[in-house]
Amino acid sequence: MHEDVKTTIYSVDDVLEKYSEEESFEIDDLFVEIDEDSVLVATGPEIQIPELELACREGYMLTRYEDGEMVPDWSLSVFYNMDDTAENYVYYEQDGILVSLHNFLMFTKNISLSDFECIVKFDI
Repeated sequence: MHEDVKTTIYSVDDVLEKYSEEESFEIDDLFVEIDEDSVLVATGPEIQIPELELACREGYMLTRYEDGEMVPDWSLSVFYNMDDTAENYVYYEQDGILVSLHNFLMFTKNISLSDFECIVKFDI
């Protein structure tokens, strides 16, 4: 573990509550080009679920409008393998992390959401 990373373990149900309690942290946004008219922007801390070897971040989609301007269009959650980055996502959905995680598990792995442990990483 790098000394510049603060790591805390929470249950899935507590992750979003703990995330909202963090007051001072700075995390770089990650920009992932989906196509010439769409860019996924991953923001906030990385949330890891070790039992599934899965990580996720919240973010939003930038969409190019007719005038050529890229503007935020909708919020999303993006999922990727823990040993990878959001640039190599396996799934993203226009919903919050818990709903998106439930949908991802049900439709791709046929697993119900239960009390998985999560690790929330805030780079400081």
